[in-house]
Amino acid sequence: MIYFRLAHDHGADQMPCFGLMELSPAGLTYSGDTGHKFTWPLGTVTEAGLNGFYGMLVGMFHIRVQVDRGATTFNFAVVRSTDPQVINRRPDAEMLVGFINRLKQSTPR
Repeated sequence: MIYFRLAHDHGADQMPCFGLMELSPAGLTYSGDTGHKFTWPLGTVTEAGLNGFYGMLVGMFHIRVQVDRGATTFNFAVVRSTDPQVINRRPDAEMLVGFINRLKQSTPR
């Protein structure tokens, strides 16, 4: 299993929540410090990649999942517990997105 500390972006008018993302052969789980939690089997993840503008500035990335008949996108930024604020962790985000995409490729369909 692989763990990353992340900020989950809730939108322009809301503060992000912070938590851990766990990657395993079964899928992805985000557990926020406040109890906010998502679990996605790898088969539901349709896309993982850096966000265009913000991805370049602070290393934000997105995970797009297929749920029932629709798709939903979740935005995150990599943070470290020693960071006083969200700063550019693009190399960490690139590594995390790479891990997710390699896990998806190695999962039987």
